[in-house]
Amino acid sequence: MVTTPDQKEQRDQRLNIGSAVVNLLDERGFVKVNDYMQVTGKKNLFAVGDVNNQKEEKTAQAAEAQAEVVIKNILDLENRNSLIKYEHKEKPLVISLGRWHGILTYKHFSYFGMIPGLLKRLIEFKAMRR
Repeated sequence: MVTTPDQKEQRDQRLNIGSAVVNLLDERGFVKVNDYMQVTGKKNLFAVGDVNNQKEEKTAQAAEAQAEVVIKNILDLENRNSLIKYEHKEKPLVISLGRWHGILTYKHFSYFGMIPGLLKRLIEFKAMRR
């Protein structure tokens, strides 16, 4: 296969970008972050939600809590204030099972049926009104 100098340069750039990205990932493929949600080794780069290696459920609720910390930390970084740590707090998890049923789990307790389903609909309604 014959490659032009431009094709070789593009390939080399892709390889450099690829190896840089790999260095940011843990063994499971998640982005490594510190306690402040900064990507490890990157002062001005943050990772929130399903992509980071925080050891907690990958839910919208967790991503929202992480985002609140990151927003504050970005502002604090700009103003040269100290950053705040993200602290995982165990929260109830409500999952829909169809239109009227659901599961409510908290710590070692799970409840199935119509009440968690209605609770999930209420949570979704409240979230959509924000």
